[in-house]
Amino acid sequence: MIIETFLGTSLLAAQSGGVEFEELQARVASKKGVTAAGLESMRELEIERALRISFEKAAMRNSEIARNMK
Repeated sequence: MIIETFLGTSLLAAQSGGVEFEELQARVASKKGVTAAGLESMRELEIERALRISFEKAAMRNSEIARNMK
């Protein structure tokens, strides 16, 4: 279920160029549904924040490596 969720989310985001992530969430998360409950739990545990910081740091490191390869 986890793999399918991330795969589906990734494909939807890739195919929805220019659409804000919050809009995509609104399209797939029914109020009081399973997805909404999972998202709320992630917000309460600040997982969303931790993931965002992790990705930002990874992107910064990627840029550093690319600069050093020139």
